Amino acid sequence: MAKRLPDAFARLTDRLPAVLIETLREQFARIGQLDEQVATMGMRRPSSPAGSSPPGWDWYRDRPAPAVE
Repeated sequence: MAKRLPDAFARLTDRLPAVLIETLREQFARIGQLDEQVATMGMRRPSSPAGSSPPGWDWYRDRPAPAVE
């Protein structure tokens, strides 16, 4: 989904005010930055025995951070 958002924003430029499109782009960039910060915090987390991570943590930890354009 993140890869398709820039194209979606481009298609909406004729339908929505420019200020709204720019705000949405800024919010999308902030979400990417927050995602990177969460991933960094996860890398700082001390290793724990298998099975002791919170539910879903392994899926998130092993996921690459999205590129922010």
